[in-house]
Amino acid sequence: MLGALPKPRAFIVAVVNIVKAGPERVDELELLWKALQKHHSAVMPHVAGLVPRDLDESWRLRREKYLTLLAEPNSFAMIAQDGGHLLGYAMVRLAAGSIGYVTSATVGDVETLSVLPEARGAGIGTALMDAVEAQLSSLGVREIRLGVVAGNDDAIRFYERRGLQPFAVTLLGPVADSRQRRR
Repeated sequence: MLGALPKPRAFIVAVVNIVKAGPERVDELELLWKALQKHHSAVMPHVAGLVPRDLDESWRLRREKYLTLLAEPNSFAMIAQDGGHLLGYAMVRLAAGSIGYVTSATVGDVETLSVLPEARGAGIGTALMDAVEAQLSSLGVREIRLGVVAGNDDAIRFYERRGLQPFAVTLLGPVADSRQRRR
């Protein structure tokens, strides 16, 4: 006897339009940012409580960062949309390469890439990354750098399929004084 069939994954089948956006569209990204934060909480429960912050506070801080980034020359956002419906976005800035390693003088830092949960697996992330890489290439940037939270294995596999490789590991934890207070 066969077991129960897995529930089909629901995702949006769309004709995706990728547009470059400026600070005037930042407020539209709130839902996508909060969805990403929920996803991060689900894939990395091992760090729950290290940096407690509610979603509204997280968005407020991220919004400020995005507005600051988009005021810089050559920082940009790419938004994936189907008509007026936002499906995902990437926030990118140009940054200095690593001095201690052999990298280009300037790299494209992908600060955020978020796709609505119901749109994952439909090629939205690929379309966004293609647009990001095309924009970076037009600016003469040869390398891309981004961070992925530990436990987000699907994202890691996605970026590795695009030719990116793990480069550095960042650890997060309380300061020694804080550890003692928690005991």
